[in-house]
Amino acid sequence: MYFVSANPPILTVVKAGPHIIRVTSIPKRYADDDEFALSQLPQPEQKKAWTKHHACTVLDLFNDLANGSERKIPDTEAYSSLAKLALQLGDANCTAIFIPIKNIMMPNDGTAEQGLRLLIDEVLPVKR
Repeated sequence: MYFVSANPPILTVVKAGPHIIRVTSIPKRYADDDEFALSQLPQPEQKKAWTKHHACTVLDLFNDLANGSERKIPDTEAYSSLAKLALQLGDANCTAIFIPIKNIMMPNDGTAEQGLRLLIDEVLPVKR
């Protein structure tokens, strides 16, 4: 049901219940195009978090495609699972939580923890 397999820096995998999450730590900025990134972030707190970050950790969820099925985990369930792990990994060194595919940036000023808890409770709208 649960396991962690690590071969850093190549691969770290966490299995939490039915979900398998790949954890990748990257010792550089998420992206180098600050001009574009900052133009997409409307709040000053978001811009500050983007500017301050120097490294990132990426959480990727792998869907269960056993037996060749096309089972897709619903977005709310997927983000809830990822948020549970992100909440445990975050600390004072974390500047923000960023969900690029949804263009959601939650600075680590209390907003990130609150946003992760909303994702865990499947309250924050993240449907396609």
